[in-house]
Amino acid sequence: MKIKIKQTTRSFFSCIAGKTITFLFAILFAVDLTTGYTQNTWTQKADFGGTARLSAVGFSIGSKGYLGTGYDNWGHYKKDFWEYDPDADTWTQKADFGGTPRTGAVGFSISSKGYLGTGDDGNGDYYKDFWEYDPDANSWMQKADFGGTGRYLAVGFSIGSKGYVGTGSKNNNYKKDFWEYDPDTNTWTQKADFGGTACNGAVGFGIGSKGYLGTGVYYDNTYHYYKDFWEYDPNANSWTQKADFGGTARALAVGFSIASKGYLGTGSNYPTYYKDFWKYDPDANTWMQQMDFGGTVRRSAIGFSIGSKGYLGTGEVYPDYYKDFWEYTLDFGVGIPLINHDESALSVFPNPSNGAIITYLKLNNGLNAEVTVEVLNLLGKKVYSQQVQLLNGMLQKEIQLDEATTEGMYLVKVIINDQVYSSQISYQK
Repeated sequence: MKIKIKQTTRSFFSCIAGKTITFLFAILFAVDLTTGYTQNTWTQKADFGGTARLSAVGFSIGSKGYLGTGYDNWGHYKKDFWEYDPDADTWTQKADFGGTPRTGAVGFSISSKGYLGTGDDGNGDYYKDFWEYDPDANSWMQKADFGGTGRYLAVGFSIGSKGYVGTGSKNNNYKKDFWEYDPDTNTWTQKADFGGTACNGAVGFGIGSKGYLGTGVYYDNTYHYYKDFWEYDPNANSWTQKADFGGTARALAVGFSIASKGYLGTGSNYPTYYKDFWKYDPDANTWMQQMDFGGTVRRSAIGFSIGSKGYLGTGEVYPDYYKDFWEYTLDFGVGIPLINHDESALSVFPNPSNGAIITYLKLNNGLNAEVTVEVLNLLGKKVYSQQVQLLNGMLQKEIQLDEATTEGMYLVKVIINDQVYSSQISYQK
């Protein structure tokens, strides 16, 4: 029986032909970069190109995203593999995964290659084979088997030039062993066991030189859901417990990192499914709740980041499987802070505007840096982008939007390192 797929309808602004618009910005920033905080916006993108599914694998290589394997809404274990181009918002089917069709596998990227392995096929077979994907050649090459036992719903991520795989389960045998993969020597080395409880369905990602792993579930006739969160230091080969995940304990959530922050959301603590989304700051060791994921609640989705954007899609809420796909964009805002912060004042006038906009902000640290100024419509389409110089914490820039000939709302963003400051403006003739 075909499973119904739920989708969320996007709203959009009407278009009216008009003239060239000039926005004038005198931007003087009044926020300390160390205390700025963000919330997000979600924009629905083109549906995943394959069938709706759960427990697939997703990762990014360079400017493209990749998604494959999993268990689809027709009851099939999958090995198809797809490339997502965020600039064109299109999916292209690539060479099938080189191994057996499976679900609950792990994947990550190192430099210009992708890696995929482990998982199960629903027939009692748990895999430990491991494969390398070359996007330039569009080909798969089998590598050394994963160093531990076969398993599914493990965690995989990369830190620098190495990959890491751990936790997961085989039948009801839950794991906490942790392994490092070196692509240069094609070898696996066992490292210190994960610091938390053996589990499957956890989330892992790398931020800078450290790895992070948390949430998950353990079953012993009762489901035990976790929210503890741990940092792995590959140089010391040690685990350190950090602040618990900010949301409810859960499994089968999604996590990824953007710049110096981690993001975690969706998942389930059965029978409850979630769509809340959280940011982790490793420097402050704090969690801050962000805007909820833009799609429906779900578990067993995939997530990855490409540059400064995050992506999340697929997954399920039994019996519905999904193939919708969403882009996560950082914008300046109040969020729901769990730590102390400095308020900031951003003056924008006149608003609405008939073409000339002046904004006023000031940075209190006298920073000199190259920054990016962008203007986007509220469907997320970028209509202007330019790199300019921030001098003594002050920025003054006149922007001409040659293509912005429609009335509606626009988002002006100033991007400084991994901090994003933004304000909405309304253009009315």
